[in-house]
Amino acid sequence: MTRFGWLVAFGWVAALWAFDTRGDETTVALSGELHVRSELTDGDFSADTEPSRATLLRSRMNVKASPSEDVAVAFTLQDAREYGSEPSTTANLRNLDLYAGHLTISRFLSDNLTLQLGRMPLSYGDERLVGVSVWSNMGRAFDGTRAQYRVSDAASIDLWGTKVRAESDERTREDRGYYFGGTYGSYKTDELKLNVYALSERDNGDANMSRWTLGTEDDLNFGAFMVRTEAAMQFGDRGGKTIRGHFFALAGSYRIPAEWKPTVTVGYDHLSGNDGDTTAFDTVFGTNHKLYGLFDLLPERNAVGLRDVRVALSLQPAKPLTLTAEAHHLMSAVEDGDESTYGQELNAQASYSYRTGLAFRAGGAIFFADELTHARFGGENSSAMWLYLMTTATF
Repeated sequence: MTRFGWLVAFGWVAALWAFDTRGDETTVALSGELHVRSELTDGDFSADTEPSRATLLRSRMNVKASPSEDVAVAFTLQDAREYGSEPSTTANLRNLDLYAGHLTISRFLSDNLTLQLGRMPLSYGDERLVGVSVWSNMGRAFDGTRAQYRVSDAASIDLWGTKVRAESDERTREDRGYYFGGTYGSYKTDELKLNVYALSERDNGDANMSRWTLGTEDDLNFGAFMVRTEAAMQFGDRGGKTIRGHFFALAGSYRIPAEWKPTVTVGYDHLSGNDGDTTAFDTVFGTNHKLYGLFDLLPERNAVGLRDVRVALSLQPAKPLTLTAEAHHLMSAVEDGDESTYGQELNAQASYSYRTGLAFRAGGAIFFADELTHARFGGENSSAMWLYLMTTATF
């Protein structure tokens, strides 16, 4: 462990001791996670390269202390690495980091207002635009402030401001940072979820971007049927060029009344691409992995957009076991030359809760490439594959 790591660990122990000596009101909760994922990837559509193999390890320790009823301090210490990434068994890459560390104040100035300060994950809706990117070995967190006002038991409004990158010109001290903020309003009943949002980005660096994303996400539940829609528009300026993009998604699910709880979902996603009049819709800080195919090829940023027709099936043969399968037909939103089809992806996953605090997950995908995939990503093979096995232990 680095000197910084030891200081953080010592700080945790000192904080816990300090909280413990403050009286009976203080509560301390410890939790953690060990996450191991092995992957086999033959995904470059080239016959000249061998499949790549990697095993990723993520270790997290969480501490949450509440010195009083309305005050909570939470820390998450994280080490994220790839097996064999250190040059020797005695080396140290010094990759211990503070994934999250924030103060939460409930009933701040009002019974309905909650304030958070520090480094925190942000997740909203289906995570199409703001998500924690849990599939990433590092995960995603933001440095800033968030306020939540609960209007009623069914309605709330979030407002946040964060700094994604702190940078300044060495000579002029001009601010070249990247800022991200937004507001998210939510209304929920048993039959309806209605969310509206406005996201703001300001990048004063080389991108010189000012961009807004306005959208809505709605869920309707009719017993065994569920319909989910989301639509958003982007506008602003990037490097002197006008931003004008759009996105919409529609999905319907039906749970068949049968022993294995089969659920069928059919959906369509559309992200605009560069065509002279509109620009490619950017998914900002979304969690794309779970939405547009497990290969993570798409959507491309600032490219030809995406149209995704998908069908999914999930089953639960036993309480601890869940099986899912998906088929994606992936096309561009605008033609690239004479091509408009990326190809098709088939994937399947199985999740099994072996014991309390221990779960296994395995899956794989095969991608059948069309000419547009070769034109944009290279290679000549007609297909590519990807497999993974994941173990997660929590306490």
